[in-house]
Amino acid sequence: MHDLVYEGEVGLGRIIGPIRRPGAILMGANLRGANLVGADFTDADVSGAVLRDGKLTSTTLTCANLARTDLRAATLSRATLQGANLTDANLTGTNLTGANLTGTNLTGANLTLATLTLANLTLANLTLATL
Repeated sequence: MHDLVYEGEVGLGRIIGPIRRPGAILMGANLRGANLVGADFTDADVSGAVLRDGKLTSTTLTCANLARTDLRAATLSRATLQGANLTDANLTGTNLTGANLTGTNLTGANLTLATLTLANLTLANLTLATL
């Protein structure tokens, strides 16, 4: 059984991390501008959520479902997204500096203007992704 750790709307910039909630269900959550620095959402379902302008530096999202998530202008520097599903996610202008994207599914993702400096994209699926 998964913990439901989110319901409703988080105001811009509200600090709600660090959080340790592996397997959390955050589908469709409006977390725009949320500060989730250092949070652990391993195996979480964040599909369809809005994390635009979010601060997710050093956040762990290993094997998380982030399909169709709005991550525009979010900061994911040094984040761990190994094996995550980012199918059709909007990562326009997202900072992924030093992020671990090993084996991540980025099929159809929008990475326009994303910063990928020192990001590890080993075995990442970039089929139909916009770079």
